[in-house]
Amino acid sequence: MRRGHRYSLVCISFVFGLIVTRPLASQKGTDVTNEWRITAFPHYPIKGNLIGFGYLGWVKNPGADYSLWYAGAPGLIYNLKPWIQLWGGLLDIYTNNYTNVTGKQDSLELRPFIGAKIFVPNKFRWNIYNFSRLEFRQTYSHSTHDWTNVERLRMRFGIEAPLTSRENAWKLNTFYGIANVEPLVRFDRATWIPSVHSSASDTSRIPISGLSSCITRIGAEWLRRMTWISPKT
Repeated sequence: MRRGHRYSLVCISFVFGLIVTRPLASQKGTDVTNEWRITAFPHYPIKGNLIGFGYLGWVKNPGADYSLWYAGAPGLIYNLKPWIQLWGGLLDIYTNNYTNVTGKQDSLELRPFIGAKIFVPNKFRWNIYNFSRLEFRQTYSHSTHDWTNVERLRMRFGIEAPLTSRENAWKLNTFYGIANVEPLVRFDRATWIPSVHSSASDTSRIPISGLSSCITRIGAEWLRRMTWISPKT
């Protein structure tokens, strides 16, 4: 792949995000914000088709005045078939609501989830997939000192494309681009949250004592998030 075309996917995904979100943002009751993310996704083969993974991340949303800290473990991936994976794991998320500015207290969330990731075979060595998962969100509020429980369904339709020649695709220390659209549905109220992601990520081998096969994907993301809540009747 020529250098001038390597980052075309990332640029296109930014434009795609703006085109998709503009008509939705004009609807009454729709809230649109932008998020910026830095993430690390280490994973390690356990045995056979079973893979373990973790997740570290930091999120900043200037428009909504909050930042998030993510730490995910344990996590498991099982390669059931070449075209389907089963996922399960736990995410711990701390939300900094900048209480001195917003008046909102911080919160802590425990988010276990289960799901499946289905791939579309193709000759380009791209990852074209749907990643659907059910989350069981348990959130502790520092203001009420209570836990709340909400289930949420996420359905991500995405493309991951190497920013290299096809021969070097997915090799260590190479970059790839991501573009995806992800509707989310909460079951406690009629809430639809479509979002558009784009990012550039790096696949690296980070040496960890005793984990010589640990692979870590590091990335920076832009996410355009829209929240639509149905009016009360």
